[in-house]
Amino acid sequence: MKNSPVSGWVYEEKTVSDIRATNTLLARIVIAKVEDEQRLVSLLRDLPIVNGDTNWRCRSWVGSALAEIAKDGKCVGTSRLDWGEIEAFARQYVAYKTAIGRYTKADDMVKPKPTYDLLQEKETVP
Repeated sequence: MKNSPVSGWVYEEKTVSDIRATNTLLARIVIAKVEDEQRLVSLLRDLPIVNGDTNWRCRSWVGSALAEIAKDGKCVGTSRLDWGEIEAFARQYVAYKTAIGRYTKADDMVKPKPTYDLLQEKETVP
């Protein structure tokens, strides 16, 4: 999801060879076990994009996506899909990692990203 000054918000898919080493990613939060990837991708592609509403952001799209995934009930199995809970936890987790110095060196940004599994309620990559 990106905002283009000319055309507004657009849906965009990008292939990433190894998400664990993406420089702009700070952390990963496991929220679901994918059961039907094709169904999930189709659901995401079909979600509406809202332009012309100054309150709508990419976070709005994520919240809508999670609600639709929950409503679908077939593309994921075990899951925690409450966007308010996920966003609050992710912000707290990244703040904690920042406070303990996890992102202070450039070398830290190419290491595997801190990962917390909300399904198991434990950190899997420090």
